[in-house]
Amino acid sequence: MADLIAFGLESQRYILVILVMLCAVTATLTRHHIAMRAMETRLDYMVSHTLQTVANAMLLGSSVIFRQSSFGADTTMSADELLLHNLWITGFGALTLTSLYRLIRVPDDLVEGGDLNKAFLAVPLYTVMCLISGTYFALIGHASGIGIYLGKMMELSDMFLNVGLYVWVGMMLKQTRLATLVFNVFRPWRMPPEMLAVVAVLVAAVPTAYTGASGIFVIAAGAVIYSELRAAGARRHLALAATAMSGPWGWSCGPACWWWSLPT
Repeated sequence: MADLIAFGLESQRYILVILVMLCAVTATLTRHHIAMRAMETRLDYMVSHTLQTVANAMLLGSSVIFRQSSFGADTTMSADELLLHNLWITGFGALTLTSLYRLIRVPDDLVEGGDLNKAFLAVPLYTVMCLISGTYFALIGHASGIGIYLGKMMELSDMFLNVGLYVWVGMMLKQTRLATLVFNVFRPWRMPPEMLAVVAVLVAAVPTAYTGASGIFVIAAGAVIYSELRAAGARRHLALAATAMSGPWGWSCGPACWWWSLPT
């Protein structure tokens, strides 16, 4: 077990690259990238995936140029750095081919026509940022700039992996019956919707305050809190407000709970 943990700690940079590339390819294949609006028309689809292909090709080219420039530097490249370069190049190559494949294979469920101005809103946000940064570095004659910044991101690989695990824990906790069982305690009291909302926020504040896991608790218990409040007759806005406050309220109450837990 100790060897496995040590291997995981030493391989965090490689795990992060593989995770990012796997998620990027999956989001491209399933059309799940974050954008200002969804792709509804054929023009939306063509504009979005054309720019995605260009942006991914920029990322691939920048990574290749950065790798070549690293070979030409005075400092020698270690085997770990070479492997990291190859992983980025392989990942961006697969991502470019994936976006090109989606560009060629147009789905049949799209509406014909479309508006060009609205089509640009369907371009994923990462594509817009990549096009802006790639164009900037190309104009100043520093095409490897994106690749350099990606290398800098690897210095914080443990933080990015912890964020992924953080969300994953919330998703797994959502599959349990913990939030439902907690509400079963208060359901027989038949509280008014407003009082039940106050109780839900206060109960949610306790585990959130002591763990700091506001995002996890909203993911895990948010749907249950909303549905229970709506079933009790709460207005939609009240249910949404209580759901949103279930995490941040505990975060803001964290220092107070810590102070009360100190020994006298």
